[in-house]
Amino acid sequence: MTTLEGFIRANKIRPSDLAAEAGISRTHLYRLRMGKMNAKVTTAVSIRDACHRLLHRHVRITDVFEM
Repeated sequence: MTTLEGFIRANKIRPSDLAAEAGISRTHLYRLRMGKMNAKVTTAVSIRDACHRLLHRHVRITDVFEM
């Protein structure tokens, strides 16, 4: 399980909500969650910011992605 997938599950975030909030497709998010591709820096920041907005708390990039 990737760090992103673990974070999504632990915080009960719906992947479709996260994809919409981050401005990426659900397919792209799925590939990132399953570790089939690596996120570009801009995409990683968009996902981190989306998690911050959905959870209403500070989220570090290392909470969501393994660096």
